[in-house]
Amino acid sequence: MKTTFFLSAIATFFAASANATCFGSGEDWGDRSVALTTARNLCNSDLTGTYGPGGTTSGYRGACRNGNGKKLEFQLWHIQGGDRYISPDECYDGFQKEINGCSRGGDTSYTNWRYSADPNAGSC
Repeated sequence: MKTTFFLSAIATFFAASANATCFGSGEDWGDRSVALTTARNLCNSDLTGTYGPGGTTSGYRGACRNGNGKKLEFQLWHIQGGDRYISPDECYDGFQKEINGCSRGGDTSYTNWRYSADPNAGSC
């Protein structure tokens, strides 16, 4: 009984802390290792750092890179008030969940951050 309650509590916590959507149509990732490497590189450069409050231009960063014969688009929003720093590891953790969990990309909001990773036809 205690195990069932504990597992139920954990499931409720994770359901409440993330709002996730996988895209149902469009391009797929192809070789996911290319998308993961791209996300890692962006999180070590363009997408890491301090973001402003949610709803402001300083609270958003996006980047597009070519890979797998398509454009790989990554967007990151800070969705709370005040400034907040995102580390390369936290940045990558969110994006790898979109890449590994959604074959056509996805969009997920957590407590502080909203991640969108989307493979599309064409080039950047």
